[in-house]
Amino acid sequence: MSKYCPKCGTKNDENAIFCRKCGYNFGLRKKKEEMKKDDTNLPHSRMTRRQANNNGKKRIGILICLLVLIVFMGVLLYNQSTSNKKVSSGSSSST
Repeated sequence: MSKYCPKCGTKNDENAIFCRKCGYNFGLRKKKEEMKKDDTNLPHSRMTRRQANNNGKKRIGILICLLVLIVFMGVLLYNQSTSNKKVSSGSSSST
């Protein structure tokens, strides 16, 4: 069985350490792959940071929605209480 160089595409022996055409070091390829595998298990990987960032944005969005809802309910209650005062004060003056 043989392997192909990722840099130039030349067919090499399975046990080759360097590409016979361009000199690519097949050992470096293994090290890079191992580093990528190890990086995904770290808590500081890109995926983890991206997920944490998305969770933070979701929380901020939820808090903003709740704040808007609370303000809206407060305005409704205020308007309702002021309209009840106007109605009750208007009915007592006509008697």
